[in-house]
Order: sequence, then structure tokens, then C-alpha cells
Amino acid sequence: MDYSLECHCGALTFTDGTAVSPAASSVRVCRSLFCRVYATPMTSGPAGALALQATDPPLLDDSL
Repeated sequence: MDYSLECHCGALTFTDGTAVSPAASSVRVCRSLFCRVYATPMTSGPAGALALQATDPPLLDDSL
């Protein structure tokens, strides 16, 4: 099953391909500062595939 996601501003899109159903996935919350600030849940799938695409590369400035 493929899931399509995007970041808040839409500069990045993600496609996650996995054979694990959402009901069988365990969602966790990372305890890093970033994840605690942004309340970012996560899951993992060792046999999955993740594709990232920058839809607006100028928005991806990491010089902050």
C-alpha cells in the first residue's frame, strides 16, 4: 500500500510504500527536541520504501 504525505508548507512530498497495514503499525513518538516541539509521531517498516521529492527547492534553505 502506498501513502502520500507532505510537510506543513508543501515543499516536500513523501511516498511511503509498505505491506504493513495501519492497524498493524505501532506509532511512536521520538523524544528528540525537534519531535517534542513539533509533536511528530513516527513508525517504521524494514521492508518499506520511502521516496522524497522537493516540490519547491528554494523553501528548503537550511541556513537558519
